[in-house]
Amino acid sequence: MADRSNPYVEAVRRLCRRPLTVREIRDRLEQSGHCEAEVEAVLERLLADGSLNDQALASHYMAARMERLGHGPLRLVRELVRRGVEESVVQAALCAGLAQGDLDPERVLRREVHRRFSHETVTPREYRRVYNAMLRAGFEPLSIRSALDRYSRDPGFNESEYPQE
Repeated sequence: MADRSNPYVEAVRRLCRRPLTVREIRDRLEQSGHCEAEVEAVLERLLADGSLNDQALASHYMAARMERLGHGPLRLVRELVRRGVEESVVQAALCAGLAQGDLDPERVLRREVHRRFSHETVTPREYRRVYNAMLRAGFEPLSIRSALDRYSRDPGFNESEYPQE
């Protein structure tokens, strides 16, 4: 149970359980009944000592979710913005991850497409299914089509029937 008399202790306990954004900590402390001044003081302290860092959280979140769950950059950006991380911070983390090689969405996309196909050529229905799954996973339409190209070389395959971006 969180120590409701000390908002700093409550915030640290919450951060020990899982990484949280500034907005998530703020919301949880306010829901616990702490006044706005106390909450702001705690946030300043956590930001100053590095315990709370949306940039680091965004970088780690994107690398972990992309690698383990096969999520694409569009979905990861949406999720982080929904959690309260400013879009500029998320975009900076994404650019840094791409530049440093920590994030490789093209490799992850190829891996996910390969995982879904057990054979070299696919039916139009399979193509649509995987294309839509990769869109939901947060990959760019052109990248998806490129990754699917090697599987769509069936002589009866008519690419014009399938989604254009």
